[in-house]
Amino acid sequence: LDRVYDKEQKTKVIFDELISPIMQDIMSGINGTIFAYGQTSSGKTYTMMGDETSPGIISMCIKSIYNKIENTPSRAYFVRVSYVELYNENIVDLLSDSKKVLALGENFEGDVIVKELKEELVQNCDDCMELLKRGEKERHYGSTNMNEKSSRSHVFFRVIIESRDRDETEGDAAFFVSQLYLIDLAGSEKLKQTGNVGQRATEGGFINKSLLTLSQVISQLSSNSRFICLGFFVSYRDSKLTRILQNSLGGNSKTVFICTVTPVAADETLSTLRFATKVKCIKNRPVINE
Repeated sequence: LDRVYDKEQKTKVIFDELISPIMQDIMSGINGTIFAYGQTSSGKTYTMMGDETSPGIISMCIKSIYNKIENTPSRAYFVRVSYVELYNENIVDLLSDSKKVLALGENFEGDVIVKELKEELVQNCDDCMELLKRGEKERHYGSTNMNEKSSRSHVFFRVIIESRDRDETEGDAAFFVSQLYLIDLAGSEKLKQTGNVGQRATEGGFINKSLLTLSQVISQLSSNSRFICLGFFVSYRDSKLTRILQNSLGGNSKTVFICTVTPVAADETLSTLRFATKVKCIKNRPVINE
């Protein structure tokens, strides 16, 4: 499913056309991932986070979850959230008072997990939004020549949704468990455009390196999608970004990429469109997690 939106379109149109159908599946035990990808200063964070006058994709997704819960009294739901930042290839829990760098591992099913990651149980939409705001205060931002408030890290807001039929006893009930990843990627940068030096240049280097690995993984998956099931090599481990998102890229998830562009740099726009073209060729294998 492809759509092209100009600057006049509201974010809600994007949500209604691209995201809303996936939200229905997420409430039924299917994993989902929503990316914002593109060059710096192209509108990724605005699309995902919104502002005072226009809600972003994340807040719309949260409202959609709780609207579904309120309209499905026959099921009991349990919702948990976590918020992670990948800054200079270091993983930090934005909801924890500790700024300890976290490590990656695997669970018994072979899925990639962030060890010691804090998960908060939430009861309603307001709880979710408060945690999102709390994490945003800890997130790394900085000023460049292209953006007064530039994201200096990749962030992952994860919502885990468990549900069961209320008529069944808890010990015998079948649980649906799904994960929704809402991801705001930092934008690719060129030093001659951003004017970055010192710490900003170091941050930009890590950002570009992880995005390059993401692009390589996308290329490998799109070129060899028919052979992934046969064990074809994909370089997920070359970056913590792609390692965290391994299940979302060619795995058990329904995934949407929102690719943002700006006329400031034509070559960067072309690169983003090429990336989007490759993404279209990837075949994920989502299943109901019961």
